[in-house]
Amino acid sequence: MWNGKTVSVIVPAYNEEETVREIVEEVYREAPVDEVLVVNNDSIDRTAEEAEGAKARVLLEKRRGYGFALRKGLETATGDYIVLFDADGNFAAADIVKLLAYVDCFDLVKGTRSRRELIEEGVYSRWLSWLVMVANVFVSKFQQLLFRGPALTDAGCTLRLIKRSVVRGLLPLVTVGGAHFLVDLTNLAMIAKVRIIEVPVRFTKRRGGYSKHGAFSGLSRIAVLMLLHTMKQRLLAWSGHYPTLRGGLKDIASEPSTVRPVAPVQD
Repeated sequence: MWNGKTVSVIVPAYNEEETVREIVEEVYREAPVDEVLVVNNDSIDRTAEEAEGAKARVLLEKRRGYGFALRKGLETATGDYIVLFDADGNFAAADIVKLLAYVDCFDLVKGTRSRRELIEEGVYSRWLSWLVMVANVFVSKFQQLLFRGPALTDAGCTLRLIKRSVVRGLLPLVTVGGAHFLVDLTNLAMIAKVRIIEVPVRFTKRRGGYSKHGAFSGLSRIAVLMLLHTMKQRLLAWSGHYPTLRGGLKDIASEPSTVRPVAPVQD
């Protein structure tokens, strides 16, 4: 709990039996959280059992995809503040407190891996590290430009905090079930004039398992999807596709605490 508000942490996991128990235990130990939800994305290993052994609440999402797993967690989480976290050990659980420090002034607090001093050497090869950073900055600035948003530098960083009241307003409009889910959510937040800030976070080598996004080809494909989806949402916003967001989300917080039914995933 943080200043009288409950905190949920969502951890999407696909075949992360090597690391998920350690990650859940670390989150409980290092951050003031009330629940950890591990979304088992139809794993074929012992991910669910390992998460349950660490006293996480385990959810099953049979539709494979990063966005599907996060959506399941966001639909289910009960906390006033909801934190998205990874199961591979790339992030430090202690940085959750860093995000919580901004909740009085902001509704969406995004982590950013843009500070070289906070990136562990060897996370990626030198050329891939350069590619990931450039791609994330390029996509972020494209978002910032099209939506006249706040300063953004890391489109793909999972570690972030979002208020439950904002989730209720935005999740029904999210259409992505894949790796560009977070770009969809961030763009909708900017359309709704949600208060957003980025905070530098640590980024370290994964502690086990393997990357689900692949190397150059996979990451390049994701970057292209992010750009195309951002352009699509900008055009939809211009055409009046999001009428419920025109006045912002000021009245959402006063509504009942249940998340509204979500829109069907299209992308």
